[in-house]
Amino acid sequence: CFEEGLLHGEDFMYNLLALSKVSSVSYVDQIKYSYVMNSSSITHQGFNKNSFDQVYFKDAVASYVEEHFPKFTAVCQKRAFLARLRVCRPIYFEKLEKQYVTEINELNEYMLKNYSNIKNQLSAVEMIEYRLYMNFKPLYKIFVKVVKKLRK
Repeated sequence: CFEEGLLHGEDFMYNLLALSKVSSVSYVDQIKYSYVMNSSSITHQGFNKNSFDQVYFKDAVASYVEEHFPKFTAVCQKRAFLARLRVCRPIYFEKLEKQYVTEINELNEYMLKNYSNIKNQLSAVEMIEYRLYMNFKPLYKIFVKVVKKLRK
């Protein structure tokens, strides 16, 4: 399930496939995992063409879940939708929209087509971000800058 050249989201797909093969899962109410933030990791390197991998994997997960665990399809559809918004943020923050016109058009087409299926699942902030992105690009660019500063 690890496809060569794909760098964002492959671990999530692997975990989903691994968990779908087990007969039971146990829960321990203790912290047994320590996540180390690595400033040189792919997650912290800004936008690059590999950032689109997260869309690919969210779509792959949504397809797998729809087939094997249909009761969770709506959640995965929302995640696939939001992955596209997440990819758009750094494109506009780093002013790369002219380099990725085709990809942006594909992201937009998907979001327009699927918005009605997931709009009731979106939080107020997600709804505002989507509306700004689709209808008010100058305000969206300001929104992206504010969100980036707030997350630091």
